[in-house]
Amino acid sequence: MVEPVRGLKEAVAQVLEDPTRESVRDMLRNHTGETANLDFKEEWPADEKLARHILALGNSGGGCIVIGVAEKADKTLEPVGLGAFKDKVDITKKLNALVPGTLMNCVAIDDFAYDASDYGALQGKKFQIVSVLPNAQLLPFVAERGNGDARVGAVYVRRGTESVEANQVELQRVINERLATGHSTEAAMKLEDHLDQLLVLQARIPKTLTVTRSGSFGGVAALHAKVMEGLLADTVTQTNPAYPDEDAQAFFRRMFDAKKQRIARELDVLS
Repeated sequence: MVEPVRGLKEAVAQVLEDPTRESVRDMLRNHTGETANLDFKEEWPADEKLARHILALGNSGGGCIVIGVAEKADKTLEPVGLGAFKDKVDITKKLNALVPGTLMNCVAIDDFAYDASDYGALQGKKFQIVSVLPNAQLLPFVAERGNGDARVGAVYVRRGTESVEANQVELQRVINERLATGHSTEAAMKLEDHLDQLLVLQARIPKTLTVTRSGSFGGVAALHAKVMEGLLADTVTQTNPAYPDEDAQAFFRRMFDAKKQRIARELDVLS
């Protein structure tokens, strides 16, 4: 016999891979309550609260939010259904202002109406499901705007059955998941090209100059004599005044430190 928790995970996986009425029905029939990757809501949450849940799921391996399921006093869940479907275009438009586009590309909203069902509790009811597919290559996903339920610049994760702002350990886990993919973004590859070009340019700028100091040789005959004696010129090395005060290596170090500060600000982990 399949354990309930395992069956729930398989049902969630089926919904993520192929959101059909049958997979949702099986998930609702077999569920044992909210899990780290499955959330139930009786009604649609406010925009920023919904954004927080989506961000948290995106940073925690993906998952589903089922709209139309109520939590009863004894903490059990009841599929009460929705009075009407909410406009998916309108939902998406509002989320686009709160959630990064890279994460929105992993989000799908599906409608499920059970006009006829072999599961009596679903008969004649409507549900909507927000599915968030995992994409570790693009972690972390950061809130782009908010003033309450989704604080701008924050990283949210699933902690148990709640969507919360990541602490240091959780943030490190998210970053490690991204690093484990070995993925480099197009921007990162372009940066490498720019750095290579910078080194090429620096190699073209001589750090020192060789100059010739000529004297007064008192006429053509005297000049010829000096040439014959090999004393026409005396070469010396001196600093090139056009050489940059900051060489490429020092620039790299300064940019590295600045980039660390920028990332820390984006993740809101400045001490």
